[in-house]
Amino acid sequence: MPAAHEPTDEDREMVEAMAAFGVPQADIAKVLRLSENTLRKHYPDELEMGSTKATTKVAANLFKMATGSGREAVTAAIFWMKTRAGWKETSVHEHTGKDGTPLAPTIVYGNHPAPVVGQHDDEDADGHTIQ
Repeated sequence: MPAAHEPTDEDREMVEAMAAFGVPQADIAKVLRLSENTLRKHYPDELEMGSTKATTKVAANLFKMATGSGREAVTAAIFWMKTRAGWKETSVHEHTGKDGTPLAPTIVYGNHPAPVVGQHDDEDADGHTIQ
């Protein structure tokens, strides 16, 4: 029967660093020649804290960039506002007729436009008198 695993300080640092870099637990276990269950049993704090510390460091760097100046600051600030403040890009397309009036639909049967509802027989779709 193999000896029980005894984590060293060096092992703990390596597990935390690998977790911080996003290395999958299966791969960390292979490096230490452990099963995944043994890895999780002996290194739960390192696995959790590695990821948390890395995310915190990246967030701190992003915040520093977003509150700085220059082109990178603008990009970082936009990303921050979209992900943290709920900002989003939108496009509004408004379609209107002449002078901002509502569009008047024209239905054509053959070569003759049909009158639009509310349009008098002697007016075209824009309200001009037909001679």
